[in-house]
Amino acid sequence: MLFICNSLTFSQECPDLLAPLDGETSVAVDASISWEPVTGVTGYIISLGTTPGGVEVINQQTIGTVTSYTPPVGMPDNTIIYITITLFFFDQPDIVCSSQSFMTEDITIAPNCTLLNSPLNGDIDINVATNIMWDYVTGATGYIITIGTAAGLGDIVNNLDVGNTLIYNPVVDFPFDTQIFVEIVPYNENGMAGSCVEENFTTGPLAVLPSCTTIISPTDGEINVGLSPLIEWQAVTGAAGYRLYIGSSPFDNDVLNGDTNGLNFVLKESLLIVSPTNLSATIREGETTNATLSV
Repeated sequence: MLFICNSLTFSQECPDLLAPLDGETSVAVDASISWEPVTGVTGYIISLGTTPGGVEVINQQTIGTVTSYTPPVGMPDNTIIYITITLFFFDQPDIVCSSQSFMTEDITIAPNCTLLNSPLNGDIDINVATNIMWDYVTGATGYIITIGTAAGLGDIVNNLDVGNTLIYNPVVDFPFDTQIFVEIVPYNENGMAGSCVEENFTTGPLAVLPSCTTIISPTDGEINVGLSPLIEWQAVTGAAGYRLYIGSSPFDNDVLNGDTNGLNFVLKESLLIVSPTNLSATIREGETTNATLSV
């Protein structure tokens, strides 16, 4: 009797698919998957596979409390896809629901071309350590990328098959102040996309980091400082702005953590003044092209 009650509770808590329906066929490979909401659930964990309970397509992706999910690189075509929804609760064990399934459409043509989405075509002053990202193309099962310092050259990466992903992290940084040309060609079992456009962006120049600044008032090590002092520091040549850190020790930023607290720190005069609510005491080297002050 106890076993029967548990089985009923399990089935009542697990949601049914809304789209695609369990058992549906000819489902688009780029379809969004949605299901019934479950009252009181903290979140959902989604797995997609080619076997019941499998994770070959999506491996236990946590998606919060939303009741839909779109696989970022689509699903394999002409394949039975099993979806396993796990109900996550803070105050009780997870409930792993029985797999439901549907069958995807059969793709019979090569995919279309894709476009860069980061950096965008024509962007300038791009960080030399940037990753390359592009849009998903329906039906694509992989992408071949070529990167060079001139059109069609491929002297950085030449016809590299990166698989079914939408991002590439170059092994080395790009050269500074250089136009970078990128061609990405999607493919699937039917062939490769034809005549894809080569896009480009330009990296920024080598940045010269500013030196550290120095607190003028209160002085380093000063005692009996008021609870709301004015903090003054020297201007630094070449700094585009300043980040302010305030903490109760040199290792904590528990009062102000690297922001301006709504104040303007753009360098306009030879001396900048800001009024915080508390003070402790250290200066550290700038982490970006801004000079960095910790007090």
